[in-house]
Amino acid sequence: MMEASGDQKLKELLREAYADTSEKMKVPAMGAVVEKGLIISYGPPISRPDMLLISFQGGANTHRDIHYTWPEKLLYLKSKRFGAALRNRCRDTCLYRSLERSAMALPAVFPQASDGESGDWGDNAIGAYADWRAHSVHWVKRLTRQIHPKVVIVFGKNASQALGIDWKRKERTARGLTFGVSTFEGYPAVFSMHLSRHKKWAVNKSFEYAKGIIEAG
Repeated sequence: MMEASGDQKLKELLREAYADTSEKMKVPAMGAVVEKGLIISYGPPISRPDMLLISFQGGANTHRDIHYTWPEKLLYLKSKRFGAALRNRCRDTCLYRSLERSAMALPAVFPQASDGESGDWGDNAIGAYADWRAHSVHWVKRLTRQIHPKVVIVFGKNASQALGIDWKRKERTARGLTFGVSTFEGYPAVFSMHLSRHKKWAVNKSFEYAKGIIEAG
């Protein structure tokens, strides 16, 4: 029997993640806290992409759907706010082609939340919030190992803490961390400020660094 390709293995694992998450939704306590939608992947599965983008959590301002499968195209190519800022920074750093053709994106926490509710899902999360956080991070790690990205770009402090990343070569301003490098599940990782409140120069530096890794790989 012919061994499954990397693309096929990734699709199978992503389907498993959706199925497992659907089962979690059936648990009353778990389903009760998913009020603003849920998303696992912001785009279709792509094996060995140029970049994997990981943010902390989807916002509830654009849609509140519970996604039971992946979208046909990367949502960030059309979405506003985070997506618009991402497209602009990718254009600035000549990464737009990678974003358009060779990128996957995952949230560290699958259930969505409004800005004012994000603290419920943070490091001090309890009960079902903590269970969802652990479930999501478990799957993000498994998926990353199967995705095999050239580089992982992690947006913001909350995502970094959820994933347990210890950043090196850190740079800061009064607003906090602006740059760092590390690894995530064995792949090169770069810290970027979250795009909802970012400094253009800082994000561009992170993206330029990521581009160097992509080009070297």
